[in-house]
Amino acid sequence: MKSDSTEPQNKRQSDVADRTANSHRHLMSLITTLSAEGAPVAIGAGATELRELLIAHFQEEEEAGGLFDELRQMRPEFHWRLTSLRSQHRELLGLVDWIAEKSKEEACDLPRLLKDRDELVRLLKAHEAVETRLMTDAFYIDLGCGD
Repeated sequence: MKSDSTEPQNKRQSDVADRTANSHRHLMSLITTLSAEGAPVAIGAGATELRELLIAHFQEEEEAGGLFDELRQMRPEFHWRLTSLRSQHRELLGLVDWIAEKSKEEACDLPRLLKDRDELVRLLKAHEAVETRLMTDAFYIDLGCGD
C-alpha cells in the first residue's frame, strides 16, 4: 500500500531533503530575479551570481552522501534519471557561461540574449522540478515494502 507522509524516513534523509529544499528555494529566487532583468549588464551579473550558486548546489547534490547518493540508495531504479540530471548540470553551467559571455559583448544581440536567458530559466525550472519529484518519491512516499 502506498501512502504519503510529511516526514522523510530517517534523519540523514531529512537533512539532505532540508538542505536541498533550501537550496532550491534560493535558486528559484535568483532565477526569478534573473528572468526580470532586461539590460545586458544586469543579465550578465545575474548569470555570474547564478553560476556561483549552481556550482555549490550541483556539488552538494553530487557529493558522497548528497542528494543523488541518497536517492540512488532509496530507489535504485532512479539511476538513469540521476545520471541524466548530472549531465544536465554541465550543460546548464555551459549555458550560464554563454549568457554571461554574450552579455559583455559591445554589440550584444539583446533579443538573442533574452531568448537564451529565457531558455536557461525554463531548463533550470524543469531540472529542479525533476529533482524535487524524485526526492518526494524517494523520501516521502511509503511504498509499503517494510523496513
